[in-house]
Amino acid sequence: MDKNLPLIIHLSSSKALAKKVASILSYPLGEAESYTFYDGEEMVKPISEVKGRDIILIQSTSRPASKHLMEVLIFVDALRKNDAKKITLVTPYFGYARQDRQIHHNDPITASLVARLIESCGVNEVIFCDIHTFNTPKFFHIPTYNIEMTSLFKEAFLKVMKDNHYSLDDVMIFSPDHGSEFRGLKLAKALGVSFGEIYKIRPRVDETRIKDIEGSPKDKVVFIVDDIVDTGSTLIEAVEALKELGAKAIYVGFTHAVLKENNYQELLKHDIKKIYFTDTIELAFHHDETSVLSVASLIASKIKETR
Repeated sequence: MDKNLPLIIHLSSSKALAKKVASILSYPLGEAESYTFYDGEEMVKPISEVKGRDIILIQSTSRPASKHLMEVLIFVDALRKNDAKKITLVTPYFGYARQDRQIHHNDPITASLVARLIESCGVNEVIFCDIHTFNTPKFFHIPTYNIEMTSLFKEAFLKVMKDNHYSLDDVMIFSPDHGSEFRGLKLAKALGVSFGEIYKIRPRVDETRIKDIEGSPKDKVVFIVDDIVDTGSTLIEAVEALKELGAKAIYVGFTHAVLKENNYQELLKHDIKKIYFTDTIELAFHHDETSVLSVASLIASKIKETR
């Protein structure tokens, strides 16, 4: 093992992705040991020698978010106590990113708290994939890097267009809410197609309703793009609304598949031609209607760029 090369280590949530990144970069893959005690306490520590090494820790803080976050904090503390040189946290899906502002005066800003915890345990830099809003990186006082997904979805949707002989005039990109407008606009410009937006209101923290749709999907092939899908209810509402307005085919692409299998099964009932999402979160289920796009090469490129 070349000790001059950074050591990539995964914890419990990003095993397959870490192995892909290590293979692309030809970096050694280190080992960690973890244990959950009867009362739910986590214990995680490095097995590989980390003294004097640059460590790249890959861990999405996805469901269960608190468990995966605690693994990161405990493990980074152990790395510091064992004299690791530089610690880069690659967190493809950053849990708590949606708690980045106060909606009501007594709401916590948990993304800020998590940023402080990550810094305090000894992380030197953080790499995200398609962070939910640009507020989150501002909570850190260490270098942060965000990997955008435009190139990944552009390649996937270009293949759809080629395989189905869709012209640029046939296709329209929609974002399902104002928060994802910049993602949709960027992809629409990259593909050279028109863009529309769905405006929604949020009566409660766990409920959304469509208020208005800008742009006409009539007789168009629609690609809906978003960053996070959990229950899928907002997405289903968007799909049905676009179909009612005359969309002739709908494809969906999102970065972070937070959803459970029953939520995914519900999506499949709504005549979506194909669903694309990435491997920032590792799922135990897969279906023919799904295409999983790997972020491994994008992460590997960003790691090389920051060395």
